[in-house]
Amino acid sequence: MSETRTLVVKIPCWNIAVAGTSLDGAAVSLNNGRVAEATPTATSFGVVPGLNLRKAQSLCPSLSVIENNMIQSAQRFDQIVLALGDITPRIEVLDPGFCSFMTRGPSGYFGGDERLVEKVISILKNAFADLKLSKGLRPHIGVADDLFGASLAAYFTESRLSKIIDVGETLQFVKSLPTSVLFSGVGSFSFDSGLINTFLRLGLHSLGDIGSLQASDVLGRFGISGELIHRFINGLGNFPITTRSVPPGLEKKIEFEPPLERVEDVVRAAKSLGHQLSSDFSREGLTCLQVSIEIETEHGEKSFRYWRHEHQFIAANVGERVRWQLQNWLQSDSTLTGGIILLRIRPEEIVPHTGKQLRFWGGQTDEDFRASQAFEKVQKILGQNEVTLVAEGSGRQLTEFGIRVSFTQEALLSSERSKGFFDGLCTPWPGRLPSPSPAVVFSTPKPLEVFDVGGKPVQVSGRGNMTGQPATLVGMGVKARSIANWAGPWPVEEYWWDLSKHYRQARFQFVLEDGSAHLCVVERSRWWLQATYS
Repeated sequence: MSETRTLVVKIPCWNIAVAGTSLDGAAVSLNNGRVAEATPTATSFGVVPGLNLRKAQSLCPSLSVIENNMIQSAQRFDQIVLALGDITPRIEVLDPGFCSFMTRGPSGYFGGDERLVEKVISILKNAFADLKLSKGLRPHIGVADDLFGASLAAYFTESRLSKIIDVGETLQFVKSLPTSVLFSGVGSFSFDSGLINTFLRLGLHSLGDIGSLQASDVLGRFGISGELIHRFINGLGNFPITTRSVPPGLEKKIEFEPPLERVEDVVRAAKSLGHQLSSDFSREGLTCLQVSIEIETEHGEKSFRYWRHEHQFIAANVGERVRWQLQNWLQSDSTLTGGIILLRIRPEEIVPHTGKQLRFWGGQTDEDFRASQAFEKVQKILGQNEVTLVAEGSGRQLTEFGIRVSFTQEALLSSERSKGFFDGLCTPWPGRLPSPSPAVVFSTPKPLEVFDVGGKPVQVSGRGNMTGQPATLVGMGVKARSIANWAGPWPVEEYWWDLSKHYRQARFQFVLEDGSAHLCVVERSRWWLQATYS
């Protein structure tokens, strides 16, 4: 049996089920305003991961929407992991709803992969019942010769709960799949959508087409990202794992005196250790893919867990995993009798750092990296959601062009993983105001009156027909001013399926006699000043 043969447990719609929503109806969970999971009913309407909320609601007006609660999802999933601990203690958690373990020992003990899968399914069903999760929740289990193949098998279980790829058949299975499967990521693996589109434009329509290329040609043409995909397809895994033991000093631990009682205090300490690990790895030219985290109380109670990240662990990742592990432990075990006195983080799987090719223009610079470190330090003081950045939003309203997100969310949105997940799935917004955007957008629109040359109020019908030519504008705290030039109307109607949100308006751009330019709208026979151009 393969030394790397792996079983993957993937629970679709985990966050929806944890929120207590039925999986029989049309429901989605959101992450940063976009669909992260969709029930089968929602999928039948065309709602798929990556769509923005408005597009999803237009496709399925009866859609139930759940915001992802990562803490709650991680806490509930920890109960699943504890139950699976009866099979093997070495379970790697990649994300809430997704975990894996090597099958070499467990498969031999239970009498083969089929018996092992049956045992896993039985444990999962009992755990679902104990947690009172939706009866429609169905785990997907994949078994293959490596993690990449097992992840793909879990995604292609079809009508069954499991898919077992025979020993030695994983390469054939992987190479038979279309290249498009890489768009939404494969388990914890995620890839640049631009690179995937390049593969398709070059006629590489299956993973086998990519895998058949010479490794040196792939590296020369597509760089490290292309080489990584090529290695996964050919069963070579990530870049060769460092066989030597973890270098002295890379294992980090901190002892607390007096013992810590608050989760946030332990998380701050974990991030500090994470920064030390990142610095040490940079100095050694390494990247960490797996860590073990051990937490101990003053009375000897311990929590130990393996965590995997398919790109690399950074300080924020380490702090997040410690938070999940500690909160899960505190919630599941009410017998803890003391504060935390020890936190130990040990790198378990390290690979050579392949570096990062910087762009000639744009991309992340050293200044960006230093700024991100400063933001993280401020977050430690003020709190996770107190440091925000402006991210590009989606929608037709000016207030939706830019949205405020926490620094960690913005880092996620700008990562290669998010690009690979969302690019190509987001459609344009017909009717959106074209560039250039106004310099000043008023949080509360200002009332106006617009008159034609005869002094009559200008109105716009539901079909976009005007009662007269705009000539004079009254409002903005000044006397009437003449309109030198104007453009419009541009009708906009949204949320026709939701009476509480439905609106219909017509936009105009006015240039006044003093040279100032403004964006105005007429809605329900009333004029409003929305924004001003500089």
